[in-house]
Amino acid sequence: MRHSVWGPSVLALASIPFAASAQDFDRPQGDEQARDDGTVIIVTGAQSEGEVSVGRNSLAKEEQPRSIQIYDAELVQQLKPQALEDLVTLSANVTFDGNNDGREVRFNIRGFENASILRDGFRVNSFGGVSNPELWNLERVEVLKGPDSIVYGEASPGGIVNLRTKRPQRDNFVRLALEAGSDPSFSPRFDINLASDSGMFSGRLVGLYEYDEGFRNFENPIETWSVSPSFRIDPAPGTVVTFIGEATVEDGQADFGIVLDEDGGLAVPRDFVIGHPQDRNKREFYMGGVDIEQRLLQGLTAEARVRYFDSSYQYNSLLLPNRYNPGDNTVLRVPAVQGNDGDELAAQFNLFGEFDLGGIRNRFTAGIDYRDSFTQTITRFDPSQRFFLDLDDPDYSILPPDGSTLPAFPGVPQEQERLGAFLQYYVNPTDRLLISAGVRYDTVESIDPDSGDILVDTDNTSLQAGARYEFSDAFSVFASYSESFAPSSSLDQFNELLPP
Repeated sequence: MRHSVWGPSVLALASIPFAASAQDFDRPQGDEQARDDGTVIIVTGAQSEGEVSVGRNSLAKEEQPRSIQIYDAELVQQLKPQALEDLVTLSANVTFDGNNDGREVRFNIRGFENASILRDGFRVNSFGGVSNPELWNLERVEVLKGPDSIVYGEASPGGIVNLRTKRPQRDNFVRLALEAGSDPSFSPRFDINLASDSGMFSGRLVGLYEYDEGFRNFENPIETWSVSPSFRIDPAPGTVVTFIGEATVEDGQADFGIVLDEDGGLAVPRDFVIGHPQDRNKREFYMGGVDIEQRLLQGLTAEARVRYFDSSYQYNSLLLPNRYNPGDNTVLRVPAVQGNDGDELAAQFNLFGEFDLGGIRNRFTAGIDYRDSFTQTITRFDPSQRFFLDLDDPDYSILPPDGSTLPAFPGVPQEQERLGAFLQYYVNPTDRLLISAGVRYDTVESIDPDSGDILVDTDNTSLQAGARYEFSDAFSVFASYSESFAPSSSLDQFNELLPP
C-alpha cells in the first residue's frame, strides 16, 4: 500500500481540503440529487481541453480528426499513479506489455506492439530509462491512437504516447510532497517555480528521491534520484526561449518476474525471487535542450527545438532465469551480464500559419526534423554453466560468477540518421466542419560504425487525410485515413533490404 501526503503551496497558497461537507464549497452548476436525509450531492466533471503537443500543430483537442486522450496534471495529482502504465492503460484499447526486464516500458495500442513513446514530441531511439519516466516531472500524458507517421516519422500502427514534462510558469509556488508505503518505501519530492514581477524570467526545479524495498523477498532496495531544471525567458514581444534538462539515476533490483505452472497459475508466490537476490540493474538518463518560439507575422509563428539524450543501463553479474522445468519444479539459470549505452541529438523546426481566404479559415503546419543516434549493447553469458534453483527449497548461497570472465557477445553498434519533412493543412469550410490533409517524406540510414556496413537505407512517403464535423459542443464525429511505417533491417533472397 502506498500513501501520499501533499503539502500546501508555500508562496502561492492552495487550499487542499482533506474532509469537507457540501456546504464548504461554492455550489457549481450541475445535476443535483437530494438524499433521503436532505443532503444535496453535486457531481461535476469536465474533459481535458486545449491544445495538444502530440499532433505538432496548433489545433485544440476538440478539433483533431483523430482519437486523442489527455491525462493532465490535475488527474495525475488526484490519481497519484506509481508508474506510467497506471496512467496510460486508463485509455481504452491500451495494454501494458511489460518493462523489458526493467529496461523500458512497453505498450500495446489497438493490438500493435511497441507503441512509440515520445518525450516532449521527440522520439528517442535508444532505451534504458528513456521511456520509463518519473511521473512527478510530467505535466500531462497524451495518447494518440491509430497510425500516424506524418509528424514523427516511423511509428507503430497502433498509436503514440507523448510525455509532456513540466515547464516554468508565470507565478510563484513551492509544492512539497512525501509518499510512503508499506514495502517499506518513502519518497520526498519538490516542485519549485519562481518568476519575475515583469514575467520576463521564470525558472522551475522539480526533483525527488525514492527508496523502495519492493515486494520481493530479501532486502535489495531500489534507489532513485531525479532532478529536472528548466528556465524560460521572454526577451522580446513574441519571443519565448525555454531551456530544459533532466537527470535521473535508478539503481535497484534486477527483476525477471516469476514463472507459471502447467495450469497457467503462479508456480511460486508473487514475492519469490527466481534469479538471485543480489541481481541489480542501474539505469541512467540525462537530457538537455532548448525551445525557441518566435512570432514572425500576424498568424505566422516559427519554432526551433533541440535535444540531446544520453541513456544507459547496466546489469551486474547475475544469474539469468532461462527455463522452467515443471517436472521437478526447478528454474535453470545461466550467468550473464549486460550493458547498453546510447546517445542521440535531435532537432525540429516547425512553422505554424493561419489565414482567412474568402471568409474560410485556413491553417497549416510545416516541419523538418533530424535525428542522429548511436546505441550499442554488450552481453556476456555462458550457457554451459548451469545453475538450478529448486522452487520448493531454494538455495541462494551460490553467487553469480564474475561477469568479466564470461564469453562476450557484443551487439552490432548502430549509428542512425533520420531526416524528415512534412506539411499538414487544415481548412474550415464552415464553423462546424474541419478537413485536413498531410504528407511526409522520410529517409532513414543505419550503419555499423566499426565496419561501415549499411544496415538500413530506406525512404518513405506517408499520407494523411481526415474530416471532423461538430454537431454540438458535446457531440462530433470524425473520419480519418493515415499511414505509418517502420524501417526493416531484414534481407530478401537477393541480399537486398526489404522495404519498410
